[in-house]
Amino acid sequence: MTDCYRVYTKVKKKLKQMMKLDNQGQVVTLAMMISGIVMSRNAQLSAMSSEIPSEIKEKGLKCE
Repeated sequence: MTDCYRVYTKVKKKLKQMMKLDNQGQVVTLAMMISGIVMSRNAQLSAMSSEIPSEIKEKGLKCE
């Protein structure tokens, strides 16, 4: 399990506990944004997206 996936799962779990939303997609999106900012230490979308664990990434983007 990579560091970015570990951060993402912890953030998502905590958000689900704190926010009782009907649409869980919003929790997932928020967890991805928060974990991307934390891991990249940058709030630019391009930097955040390179740190989000996802199977639908372009080649060349990595998550270490």
